Amino acid sequence: MSFANFLRVEAPWLGGGALMALSSSFGQTYFIAIYAGVWRAEFGLSHGEWGAIYMTATLASAAVLTQAGRLADVMPARRLALIVLFGFALVAIGVSNAPSWQALAALVFGLRFCGQGMMTHIAMTSMGKWYRAQRARAVAIATLGTATGEAAAPAIGLAVIALIGWRASWLVIAAVIVLVIAPLLAFLLRRERAPRSAGEAEFAPGMEGRHWTRSEMTRHWLFWALIPGLIGPSWIGTVIFFQTVHLAEIKDWDLVAYAGLAFPVFSAVAIGSSFLFGWAADRFGVLRLLPVFLLGTGCGAVLLGLAASLPAGVVALGVSGLGSGGTSVVMGALFAELYGARWLGSIRSIIAAITVLASALGPGASGAMLDAGIGIETQCLVMGAYLLAVSLWFVIVSRRALTLTTRA
Repeated sequence: MSFANFLRVEAPWLGGGALMALSSSFGQTYFIAIYAGVWRAEFGLSHGEWGAIYMTATLASAAVLTQAGRLADVMPARRLALIVLFGFALVAIGVSNAPSWQALAALVFGLRFCGQGMMTHIAMTSMGKWYRAQRARAVAIATLGTATGEAAAPAIGLAVIALIGWRASWLVIAAVIVLVIAPLLAFLLRRERAPRSAGEAEFAPGMEGRHWTRSEMTRHWLFWALIPGLIGPSWIGTVIFFQTVHLAEIKDWDLVAYAGLAFPVFSAVAIGSSFLFGWAADRFGVLRLLPVFLLGTGCGAVLLGLAASLPAGVVALGVSGLGSGGTSVVMGALFAELYGARWLGSIRSIIAAITVLASALGPGASGAMLDAGIGIETQCLVMGAYLLAVSLWFVIVSRRALTLTTRA
């Protein structure tokens, strides 16, 4: 099937995947970060205290996700996503009425679990289960939702906050979820997606021609070898977005201008990168991309640490977009290819929990370092160096993994 026909025939399910990814925006760091300043002022929090709240809430989300993520193996994506969306809306209403930092902490857990956790998990698991021959490109299309959110949500959110205040903005978010996103998703996924080609088994197998369980995956050396690459982009990407307000303050950049310019550039580059990586993964195999997919994020972090002007910051975040697009595709397609699709929800719940865990530790550690006098510029340089080192490690891992899959 040509790519154009693929888009035409699969439009409802691809659109549903993109919409699920887009709906995760309200629980993603790049969106929550725009509230960091007003929440710290409202509840009297330091950088470290706010980072600790965010870290704790996200850690709790990761723990719950390891169990809740299994539901993607036993429930249709449509039903599960709608349940999560209505829970998401209730959390948003709660945020608008948060009376204390303790209540805010519990509600941030809800935002992280529903958004970054479940909605992203359902979207990526669905792409892995529904597609095989063009799985990576399906993942790339679904990540258009994430890229759209990264480009538009922060700037729109800042404008809404300026217009009606931060509390009322969360009532608007709840209304958007219930009145727009949920009905549209229900319409797009009104029919359960079924395989259509000889290249698509109902549940495509992984290595050794079989379906791996979660416990089998965790006993295999390859899973542990991949963990540095799971942790890195989630940790670093979260810190870069989480510290948006602080970064703009110390570099004397206008926050609205930075968010309005850098985030759309980041997203545009990420979109192009995701389609490039999707094509390459479907053509050459996702394992061959392991040594290169982190390079954009690593180089972008270094450039952001060195950037002195607003244009330089925009360019740095654009370079990071190269890695973001590659990470979305590689991590979205890799585990279905390695371990099969039958138990992909259970397997991806562990993968998602690890990335959520990394995103939890990043802001807490970054905030503590800021309180200790270690600047964000220095942090960016160290984080970039880490990703470049992981890319070298993945040269070895990919060669061994290719040998294993060839033997299988």
